[in-house]
Amino acid sequence: NNPHVRVDFQMLENGGDTSLILKDCLGRTVLEQSRSMGGSAIGSAVLQISDLPSGTYMLSVSSAAGYDSKILSILR
Repeated sequence: NNPHVRVDFQMLENGGDTSLILKDCLGRTVLEQSRSMGGSAIGSAVLQISDLPSGTYMLSVSSAAGYDSKILSILR
């Protein structure tokens, strides 16, 4: 089992602070990370998922430039 997952993302504008939030199927926040994008609109994050059980999660990425969400499935 892989203890982490890499998430790549692209924002509409360069720079700024970006927040990544992973929620379980009941809407509870199970992981949260903040990132500074510096001068780039393209970023990535490594999420530690070793403590999370199998299931479907909602990953949200947001900044002042915009918001996006994706479904993340963890299978063990």
